[in-house]
Amino acid sequence: MYKLIKKNSKIITFIILISFFMIISKKLKLNERNKNLKLEFEKIYENKLWGSQGNGSGPGSSIEFTDNFRNIAYNLVRKYKINSILDAPCGAMAWMPLLLRNLSNELQNFEYHGIDVVESVIDSLKIRFRNYSNWKFSQNDITKQQLPSNYDLIISRDALQHLPLDLCVDALKAFSLSSGSRYLLIGSYLGKEIPNPNKNIYFDDCFPINLKLPPFNLNQYVQVFHEKNDKYLILYDIQNYLRKIDFNLMKNNVNNIISTYSDNNCS
Repeated sequence: MYKLIKKNSKIITFIILISFFMIISKKLKLNERNKNLKLEFEKIYENKLWGSQGNGSGPGSSIEFTDNFRNIAYNLVRKYKINSILDAPCGAMAWMPLLLRNLSNELQNFEYHGIDVVESVIDSLKIRFRNYSNWKFSQNDITKQQLPSNYDLIISRDALQHLPLDLCVDALKAFSLSSGSRYLLIGSYLGKEIPNPNKNIYFDDCFPINLKLPPFNLNQYVQVFHEKNDKYLILYDIQNYLRKIDFNLMKNNVNNIISTYSDNNCS
């Protein structure tokens, strides 16, 4: 009996050690890939890993797929008296110009600023839209760099769902610290019937992020819009809500589930 117990204890210890090393290995791999975020997203665009739709930004960035978003954004701009937009990230700008041209024609002194981590994308956009004096573009990593300030509305439609959870928190913190900015309009999969959908990924994958659930718990919003299928858009007040969030606590919550990796897809 003693030998059996001793044998089983060794097996259990072995299993625990294997599990521990697997978790550490995944963390190290994730951390290494995070260091090369800019490089990885450059590969996505250069090799069209998300397909050719949306100018390389993927099928979710096609003109057809974003028809309802453009209507939502247009009405939101009019309702909340938005005169400037920071698009973070802007991607390859397949559909946004349709919205911007309408707003530029209707609103005096309207300003748009698109940022993206991929420098080649930004260089291309500067050339394509050089005749629009009220549109500007710059390279920026929303997880590491300070964001441009004093924009009425920050749009981040499809970014966080492609990032590991800890970088999602970094991006949310950057949005909250954008000085003078009023609102954040951000994508969230509120319709997904998936228990605990916020599981960690490698940043070029995708998961159905739900900002109302742990580890984010961002439940005080100005308005919610249904974009398409299970995808929603949440409008947050930056100054009166997001600025007060304890993002260090949120980061600690992420650390509790950092070892869990998602096989979920999002659309």
